[in-house]
Amino acid sequence: VDACRNADSGGDGQVTVDELLTAVTAALEGCGDPEVLAAGIRFVPESRDVGGDRSLLVRIGDELVFNDGSDEPVKALHLATRRVRPLVRQMGVPAGLAVAGDDLFWTELRNGIAPSGCAGPGVIGVVNRTSIAQRTTVTLARGDNCGEATGDVAVAGASVFYVASRVSPNEYDIRSVPATGGPVATLLTTSRRIIRLAADATHLYWMESDTGPDADTAIWRRPLAGGSAERVLGGIGMLIQCQGGFAVADGFVYAAVPG
Repeated sequence: VDACRNADSGGDGQVTVDELLTAVTAALEGCGDPEVLAAGIRFVPESRDVGGDRSLLVRIGDELVFNDGSDEPVKALHLATRRVRPLVRQMGVPAGLAVAGDDLFWTELRNGIAPSGCAGPGVIGVVNRTSIAQRTTVTLARGDNCGEATGDVAVAGASVFYVASRVSPNEYDIRSVPATGGPVATLLTTSRRIIRLAADATHLYWMESDTGPDADTAIWRRPLAGGSAERVLGGIGMLIQCQGGFAVADGFVYAAVPG
């Protein structure tokens, strides 16, 4: 600030770019080497439209507030402790929700380019775990939702189950990821669109949609311990948007069907 005030070397009330650069350079001499406050920060890339693709930095009290290219795009850095805390979390459209113990598991659909290359609204599926007590959220998995599969999420034991989908050809995966985070495993793949997903203590259940006059939408299940898929209920017919659905309770499958 003092450098800017003293930059008018000509005394004409105007400051040229050269005068300003000279004054700022002189003011910075003797300040010593710059100190690293935080490392490993990925600033906003050109592909993300946040504030016109600008990296912003402002001091508020004892903290520096800035934006970066992560899933928590606005953070605050405490100047004394060097602790970085997230202020805002990026979020898509919530699609599925399940509660297990003190954790909330949920899926969201984001716009952009999916790993398989399809682009558009809602083509990126993200699976998250939120600690209800600590109010913190971590991402467990992300993948494709190019084929408009269900956003349902199911939790059984120590695993979280969800659906990923691709097009050309149409493929729908049921995948699992450890509830505490870890590698993603594909349990099965089908060419029919999976529109619902559920689980109980022993099995994983899903509904595959079919189209046409002879449509055969069906509910399937597979043991959580592994094994072959078993058809539970078929002949449901063709479902339209917002139709269909099922629930599993006390050893029974309750299904909502057309008609």
